[in-house]
Amino acid sequence: MFFSFGLGKEFMLVKKNVNSILALLSILLTFGLTEIFLQVTDFSYPSLYRLSEVVGIEHLPGAKGWYRKEGEQYIKINRDGMRGPVFAKTKPPNTLRIAVLGDSMTEGSQVAVKNIFSSILENDLNKCNLFGEKKVEVINFGVSDYGTAQELIVLREKVWLYDPDFVLLAIFTQNDISNNSAALEKQKMRPFFTYQGDELLLDNSFRYLKEFKIKTSWAWRGLLFISQYSRTIQLLNKTRHRLMENEKRFIRLNVQMDQLGISVYFNPKNKEWNEAWKITESLIIKMRDETKQRGAKFMIATLSNDIQVHPDLQVQQDFIKENGLNDLFYPESRIEEFATKNKISNVILAPKLAEHAQRNGVFLHGFENYGMGFGHWNENGHRLAGHLIAEKFCTEVH
Repeated sequence: MFFSFGLGKEFMLVKKNVNSILALLSILLTFGLTEIFLQVTDFSYPSLYRLSEVVGIEHLPGAKGWYRKEGEQYIKINRDGMRGPVFAKTKPPNTLRIAVLGDSMTEGSQVAVKNIFSSILENDLNKCNLFGEKKVEVINFGVSDYGTAQELIVLREKVWLYDPDFVLLAIFTQNDISNNSAALEKQKMRPFFTYQGDELLLDNSFRYLKEFKIKTSWAWRGLLFISQYSRTIQLLNKTRHRLMENEKRFIRLNVQMDQLGISVYFNPKNKEWNEAWKITESLIIKMRDETKQRGAKFMIATLSNDIQVHPDLQVQQDFIKENGLNDLFYPESRIEEFATKNKISNVILAPKLAEHAQRNGVFLHGFENYGMGFGHWNENGHRLAGHLIAEKFCTEVH
């Protein structure tokens, strides 16, 4: 009897192990078939970024794949962590370099590299021989989600390695000002500059956040590495991101914005926004001074928010009325006045882009798979912005 009982236990254990093995094989088979299907159908949802203890987030060198959230582009991040060609750290003889700092509007993942405004700027300046026989190189340091604080750090840590003659700061007023505020910014895994008395100090405390530690662990980095090759993991990432962004996309398509997006169009009404503007302007001054100390020239360009340049005036008027606004160009006016006062060369694009869009009835923002008129610049927006910035360079140099 005891012998039979022992056999029964052994049989149950074997059966349990077999079932576990079969379940594992089933999972592996499903994963494999899914992977093959996604590879054959050319599905792609790459991870283009990694966390950084210096700037919070940065491009993942070597990352590549199809970007289809807005428009459709095959994205490649070069070995130095930038979109576009690899530039030698040592500037070649008879070369003039322009470094462009900015966020997702500057990064331009929605359009081909040749159509980003920085590339248009480079082409225009080389064609017009503005700098004589010198070849112009425009290096795009734009990274999605950056604020002025991160751009100042990139200037210090990365830009000067390339010995630029000009530094162009591209300001996206829709979120750059709020990005710079520890009180307003929702994404806390980033460095901030904060005032302590009259001194502006760097705050890197994001490094100690639990989420940051998890996402910089070896296990997470390993998963990130595998995700560059596994389309199944990319599919899971896309599903997760889509669930998170559905509500945001619905709001944007209905021409509404959260309070942060609306507040930028008003003269600051509270302590948080006053401080956000103060920090932003102080960071710009630091960039101007540090650029001058390096013997280079500094310029700022304010880009455009989608509602500012929507070609349908009725859409704009409805937005203004619903949100109690007086002026869609308050942030541009403020920055232009600030820049002029502090002797900073500047080009304010939004009013010019708006006039062009409404006169010609063209969308400068948006894509068919996202919503025309909303989101990032399309090729029309980048092309016009590049031409206008090139015109500013012509005016400044001559």
